[in-house]
Amino acid sequence: MQSLDERMIEAGMIPVSEILKGRPIDKFMHHTGVVDIDTFGQWLEMRYSEMLRMQARMKLEGREEDELYEWVMSHCASLGEVRVNFREATKQKP
Repeated sequence: MQSLDERMIEAGMIPVSEILKGRPIDKFMHHTGVVDIDTFGQWLEMRYSEMLRMQARMKLEGREEDELYEWVMSHCASLGEVRVNFREATKQKP
């Protein structure tokens, strides 16, 4: 049986193992204000807050069928999980 990476390569995709090594586009995704653990925490709070507010606005506007709603909801959930674990790892209070 083929590995996931082998199957992805055959399908013309970049394999997970390569993506996890880092890619040139990473430098464009990096927020220039994130330079240490404290600024990462600030960035994380900012992004989570943005997504949470966007999700609430869309819900209140009845836009659950908007294709963007699912994207916002998934980002909010992902950032929320990272935020909880970041706070635990750094012993920050909510």
